[in-house]
Amino acid sequence: MSSDKVLISRSILDNLANTINEKIIKESDPITLNEMINAVGNIDTTSLKEDDWFSGIVPVGEVSFKAKNNLPSRAIAGRTYLTKITVDLTDGYTISGWTIQACPALKTVVLIFPSDYLMNFFLPLNIIYDSGNIEVVVIRGKIKGTSNQTLMNHKKLTVCDIEYLDSRVDQYTFNQCSVLTAVVLRQEEKVPHLNNISAFNGTPFASSGTGGTLYVPSALIADYQAATNWSTILGYANNSIQAIEGSIYETQYADGTPIS
Repeated sequence: MSSDKVLISRSILDNLANTINEKIIKESDPITLNEMINAVGNIDTTSLKEDDWFSGIVPVGEVSFKAKNNLPSRAIAGRTYLTKITVDLTDGYTISGWTIQACPALKTVVLIFPSDYLMNFFLPLNIIYDSGNIEVVVIRGKIKGTSNQTLMNHKKLTVCDIEYLDSRVDQYTFNQCSVLTAVVLRQEEKVPHLNNISAFNGTPFASSGTGGTLYVPSALIADYQAATNWSTILGYANNSIQAIEGSIYETQYADGTPIS
């Protein structure tokens, strides 16, 4: 091991978490996970699984990390003060149902999959669960599609920004996301299949809803308007379809990250 790194055990991480809870969070402004790491030196966590890494620490604020394995259910759970998380899955790892759970302050989730090849992966059921303040979800990179109830029942979700779905938007994907007013689908090659209009049940996009906007590349607007099930959704009077070009989403993702 190099002299500028230390390998910290699970027990030390637990002690660090207790110290931070008692002496920093209660007495000062919240700090980020990176600030915690800087406070104790350059930590080498290569021998720790990601779920172990998160178990010993209470992250505060905005956190990002690169997955070193497939993330299981509850890998990121009970993070009371976490407001934004970015998970880099570009080494080809996946995320399970219920991976992000019981994070009450969490507002923004960004998942980054490989962009240089298509991952044969469908986002599973309930990737985010029991975290009732989610407002923004961004899915970057290339994956096959969503599954039944991938983002179901997020009552504060306003926008979902997806870079590339090769196959489908599955039924009940956004079911009961009652304030979802913007869906951004960025892929330029083709229209992903909408399996069933139930993907938008209980959202402003539904037949009885107040209306939502679908943002897509301008070259595909007519294709969406003619596509099976998309044509039904876009036929409801209060819904609209707009080009990404010229919108706020042309230069940045929905979480505010600039598009390079």
